[in-house]
Amino acid sequence: MRPRHPHTSAFRLKDLRDLFLKYPIATTVGTLLVLGIVFLSSDVRMSRLADSFVEKAHPGETGAAAFPSGFLDPRTSPLVPADPGEIRMANWNIRWFPSGRPEPQDPGAEAITMRSAAKVVRRLEPNILCAEEIRSEEIAQEFARLIRLPDFRLAVCSAFTNYDGTAGLQQTAVFTSYPVIKTRCDRWHTVGYIDPPRGYAFALLDAPGGPVGVFAIHLKSNYVPPDVEDPDKTAYVNRLKRQFASRQVLDIAAEWRASGYVPKTTRFIVAGDFNTAENSRWEGETTLSDFRARGWNSCYEGLPPERCYTLEAEPDFGYEAVTFDYIFSQGFSSRRATQIRPVSGRLSDHAIVLQLLR
Repeated sequence: MRPRHPHTSAFRLKDLRDLFLKYPIATTVGTLLVLGIVFLSSDVRMSRLADSFVEKAHPGETGAAAFPSGFLDPRTSPLVPADPGEIRMANWNIRWFPSGRPEPQDPGAEAITMRSAAKVVRRLEPNILCAEEIRSEEIAQEFARLIRLPDFRLAVCSAFTNYDGTAGLQQTAVFTSYPVIKTRCDRWHTVGYIDPPRGYAFALLDAPGGPVGVFAIHLKSNYVPPDVEDPDKTAYVNRLKRQFASRQVLDIAAEWRASGYVPKTTRFIVAGDFNTAENSRWEGETTLSDFRARGWNSCYEGLPPERCYTLEAEPDFGYEAVTFDYIFSQGFSSRRATQIRPVSGRLSDHAIVLQLLR
């Protein structure tokens, strides 16, 4: 830093004071203009920083060599417009939103993350969004406000607690532009000694063509502590937690449809981070196959599995590209245009999954 003359600032303040006394109106207007320019430039910088979190595409990526007739490459095709009466459904695990990690971060940094994530959602224009790893209902409400889509709002956000009774930091939420008929959140039930974490957030929505019941879920992760005595047993228990939770949501949807708890509702959606995939690592796990066995449709039906991954490969950690995020639906007459939208890793390691339903 260059040294400053000791009297420089005094002379400048004196000159400013004299100007104000001589030309009070002109000086006041000039000061306000300068302040406005400063704030505007600051807002532009914030907006550009927010834009840097949004991943536009994978420019070097090309589609698969061959695709089933009528299907687009879910990873590279432009956003498909919705026809009248169609529902644009989306799911996104936003990873410890809005801090990006378990511990809260600087409020300014979190504000940038929220604005960036809101901009991503706004560009996709979903009618329904299921989101995972939201810190709280307060954060979800502010997120909905920042998205700024017509009539788009929070329908429901869970408030699950951890095993020790403390507030959980990975809640699930349903956002929508449709009128909300009813909502509900429940923890998964314990089965023997298997106690799955979290639960479901449910919203019954007045959508085109009639009511739609939407479950947002986030199933048990694959984490195995490094110091655990029996890693294989822990991994097996993690599988059981996912399987028991998915069977519960299937049972609940069937029971509600039969009992009339959700009147005149034949269309259901279960969307979220399932933390499992159909490859050799999860061989024998029935979390996903249970849905198809009960007549539910996966958003990836008919698509090449190698084009449907929602988490990128991480070779340094031994992770291959994998599909953890799903939209399962039942009772819809048409399902089309599944699309996967990667985002900057600074926002989430999960891509956004979209599908058009009628």
